[in-house]
Amino acid sequence: MRIEIKFEQSDVQGIRVRELAEYLTQRGWVELPSNRERTRYFEYPKRLDVEGKPLRYYIPISEKYDDYWHRVIDFLNAQAHFQKVSPKQIYDEILVASALVKVPASSPQKPRRPNPTPAQPVLPDSF
Repeated sequence: MRIEIKFEQSDVQGIRVRELAEYLTQRGWVELPSNRERTRYFEYPKRLDVEGKPLRYYIPISEKYDDYWHRVIDFLNAQAHFQKVSPKQIYDEILVASALVKVPASSPQKPRRPNPTPAQPVLPDSF
């Protein structure tokens, strides 16, 4: 059974091409040169189609195309069908991944306090 959720352009306008590409590559899709001028091409070598070829997927190369938002909605529905989950779950996974902020390993975990001066009282670390 295929479940489709009706998304509006305003629902998906924050999703960018790079986020779609990252979503695919993080799940085992491999980007290869595209034979279509306005698309990025991905194959999923872990599963073959009826002709014995890896599954294929195209995404737009730019958010500037008039039909970009329709392609994002198609993407959500197609990936949901492929993974047997709801399109909302795909949408949420993309949004969560795009919201993650990576902190460099060299940055300190907790900001350091300057040494107290007479005008600065010593405060416990819980503040």
